[in-house]
Amino acid sequence: MQILRSGLAAVAITFAILGKAQAGIVSYRFDGNFNGGAAGNAVLVDALRPILGTGAVRIDVSFDTSAPATLEPEGQAATALSVTGARFQIAGFSGQVGACALVPSGRCHVIVVNDFSALDPNAPGGYDGFHIRPGRFTSAALDQAAGLGVPLNLGFDLDFFDGFGDALDSLDFGADLTGLRLIDWSPRLFVSAPDLASPTGSAEFNVRLSSITRLDEAVVVTVPEPASMALLALAAGGAALASRRRPSARRAA
Repeated sequence: MQILRSGLAAVAITFAILGKAQAGIVSYRFDGNFNGGAAGNAVLVDALRPILGTGAVRIDVSFDTSAPATLEPEGQAATALSVTGARFQIAGFSGQVGACALVPSGRCHVIVVNDFSALDPNAPGGYDGFHIRPGRFTSAALDQAAGLGVPLNLGFDLDFFDGFGDALDSLDFGADLTGLRLIDWSPRLFVSAPDLASPTGSAEFNVRLSSITRLDEAVVVTVPEPASMALLALAAGGAALASRRRPSARRAA
């Protein structure tokens, strides 16, 4: 029953988030390809680069432009935990990420930077940036293909950087991303394997964007139905009970 209640709560939170600020939610599709560039943990790079290759990448992400934001002291950057959902297709593998409220420790924020100058906040001509950090996701199929025998944590950084500082004119989370130059985007897939015996660390794989499209509908992440979750709990409980009974039966024999 506890799992059932947790499932219902998760669904309630999801609909509360989407219902509260549907008018402020924007959705984008990022299409591109891995370009073969990789760095970081050699074991992960060697295992995944042949699999990812130059395969296609598609990222659909929705975020709430009206979510509360935290401003940097100089007022040149704003951060909001605003991602409401994302789904991924990478070189034939897929995954999805839920809303920030469901994964509070996940990386699911958006950062907007306007005329930022690290040396002098008051100096004109700083850089502009738009950074989307969908939360962590997993892919059992990719885990199996990698052949490392450990689960992989996956996460994308969708980074836009304009060194001239003329791409954005404010800290507006609702800026039209389709109007930003593709060449200034540098998406990367980050992969880590905490259970990898040695060496530990993470690897990153570079993506070259080919298009950014505005979507008409928000990305809705599917969650297990409460009934299914309850059945899984009953099945797990039954398996545990059976495992406790076997030794007793052997002793009786």
